Amino acid sequence: MAEFTVYDETDAPADARPQLEAAKKRMGFVTTLNGVMAESPELLAATTPCRSSSTSRRCRATPSTPC
Repeated sequence: MAEFTVYDETDAPADARPQLEAAKKRMGFVTTLNGVMAESPELLAATTPCRSSSTSRRCRATPSTPC
């Protein structure tokens, strides 16, 4: 069985930390799924829904520009 590391905003790879911090701010916690996907900041960015702070339209998150 595969084992996965579950990261949080303090120990995730540097490129994933802003996305996890944003998720924690938005939801109050980091989900286990997001914690596992933080291993790949590109995957996390591609699957993280976000909204622009000034509109309700969706925005695209990238490792360098998180939600």
